[in-house]
Amino acid sequence: MLAEYLSFARANPRPLAFGFLLAGLSSFGQTFFIALSGTGIREAFGISDGQLGGIYAVATLASGFALGWAGRWIDRVPLRRYTAFATLLLVAGCLAMALVPGPFLLAIAFFLLRMAGQGLLTHTAMTATARRFQHDRGKALAVVALGFALGEALLPPLAIFLLPWLGWRGLWWAAAAALLVGGWAALRLLPAAAPAPPARPGQAAGRPALSLWRDARFWLVMPAILAPSFVVTGFFFHQLRLAAEIGWDLGVVAAAFGGYAVARAGAVLRAGPVIDRIGATPLLPLFLLPLTLAMAAILLGRGSQAAAVIYLLLAGLTSGVSTTMATALWTDFYGVERLGSVRATVAGGGVIASALAPAAFGWLLDLGISLHTQAAWCLGGMIVASLLTLPVTRRRR
Repeated sequence: MLAEYLSFARANPRPLAFGFLLAGLSSFGQTFFIALSGTGIREAFGISDGQLGGIYAVATLASGFALGWAGRWIDRVPLRRYTAFATLLLVAGCLAMALVPGPFLLAIAFFLLRMAGQGLLTHTAMTATARRFQHDRGKALAVVALGFALGEALLPPLAIFLLPWLGWRGLWWAAAAALLVGGWAALRLLPAAAPAPPARPGQAAGRPALSLWRDARFWLVMPAILAPSFVVTGFFFHQLRLAAEIGWDLGVVAAAFGGYAVARAGAVLRAGPVIDRIGATPLLPLFLLPLTLAMAAILLGRGSQAAAVIYLLLAGLTSGVSTTMATALWTDFYGVERLGSVRATVAGGGVIASALAPAAFGWLLDLGISLHTQAAWCLGGMIVASLLTLPVTRRRR
């Protein structure tokens, strides 16, 4: 399998490097990197964990709704111009974080980071790659998705190393500089002229995404597509509470996150050739199975340190497959001409789900409903979501 990927990468170095680089740069707008400044922000502005989380949730929700509109323009704007805009928007978010004077403007900085990082740069990397590759789309998306894993692996330790010297504001100045260099390098990889796909005659910018609401397939698959964003984000955000409830050692959990990253990368690579052979649609009833079993590991794993490792390994498998599968799925359903509009709508939904999850899990905790019980609810919900996809897969066959 690795030899196949290496041969594929050697044959298509520039478009794969473009998507891979954008995926890695999107890390500056992801939760795992932003959270590294949390302590410094709370101390600088005198706000609590709950207040900081509330500001972050509101900004993320707003970015999810905005992404549904802004993401559609990738169908109408040349890729070079769209990439430059997304990169500069993320640079603006980093500079806003470096200069932010108080909580109100902090919400704006968070909005820019989430909109451009988790939103537009991720959207650009995956959409451009899916359009570029017709026959090896699965492998191409898998290679690009490794950029996310590389960012998750490298940036946290690098940031922790730099924080004592730069401080949290200095870290964002460094991030802005890295983005300018990385964005310039990504644009150099594009051909001199990279026009947008032609729109169909008479088609308005908002029309393609609006037609989704009348497609039964969309409603049947969306619960499954959004489930990983909601479930994984919710449990990761409340990881310390989960470890205390189940009796897991925090050192074991921290080490197991390395297994999560490895499992995710392995699943990304394995899913690519499978999608190329059979398409993304047949995977719909199956891709949530590892995450469903991860919930079972929580339910059965009280006091078992091995259960913590199993839970994170299984969660990594579903996260990896879904990263590659979702974009390929919308291409199967709607083709490449409308991919930007369709994917923007779905990506916006995923951002909203990731914003709602920590608040929803926390609200249930405040009501006295443990994470152990919530895991059982998530398990049942994912079984139902998987069953809902069966009519779509049967129709496809």
